[in-house]
Amino acid sequence: MDWALDYYTQQSRTFARARVTEAHRSIAARLDAWCRELPSCRRVLELGSGNGGTAAALAALGRDVWAVELNPADVALARQLAASAGPGAVHVVEGDFYEVAWPFRFDFVYYWDGFGIGSDDDQRRLLRRIGTEWLAPEGRALIDVFSPWRWRERHGETSVHAALDGSSWQRQVTFDDSCSRLVDTWSPLGSEGSSRSQTIRCYTLGGIIGLLEGTGLRVDRLLGMDGRVLGDPVREDAPSDYLAATNGFFALLAPDTASSAPESAPRP
Repeated sequence: MDWALDYYTQQSRTFARARVTEAHRSIAARLDAWCRELPSCRRVLELGSGNGGTAAALAALGRDVWAVELNPADVALARQLAASAGPGAVHVVEGDFYEVAWPFRFDFVYYWDGFGIGSDDDQRRLLRRIGTEWLAPEGRALIDVFSPWRWRERHGETSVHAALDGSSWQRQVTFDDSCSRLVDTWSPLGSEGSSRSQTIRCYTLGGIIGLLEGTGLRVDRLLGMDGRVLGDPVREDAPSDYLAATNGFFALLAPDTASSAPESAPRP
């Protein structure tokens, strides 16, 4: 994941603003609905918070959010939004969530649009931290998972996007079947600037369930992008028509009380 800090910093400087969009509010409303299912939802942890728009939108719904972001450009934007967030609060933390530690646990943890940037071992290590260190006993974690079928169909797709400075950038999506990873490449048009890429591991429903083994987490529900509850994990070669037509799915996770993984950082 050596590419991640530079890629996301440059993407933020090229495209991001300190603003809360309707997309952020829509995501926050969905997250808040999952929070309201819990007996208590005092603390929320966002992993990979970007410019802080979703965290600020959740704070507007009364949630207290700890927002962790790696790249300093997005951290600066998130702190601008946090300064006026409310009635809940946004606590912006600059750091690597593979290393950050907390003195308390969270009722709800979410990772929206970014899970899969590392290897399977990296993802499993992160899930283990959520399950054994961060999540409260009755809490839930929501992971936004990229799935392979639609991204495979999108292989070679291009689009053009405007940057903050008015320049144009071409986005090209490719898919590497050998490792089930999408590659998202951005290139400046009409200039000498360099291209930059992110790569994200895509998982099937069965794949994400297998990834949870030994992490202290279990599946509560698997959900489609529209919120529908998905049935039993589909076979690798035969996804449902609905799932094959979407970019991914949600995994709502709960602590695995049958796990023997040791607990740490008890909640006060």
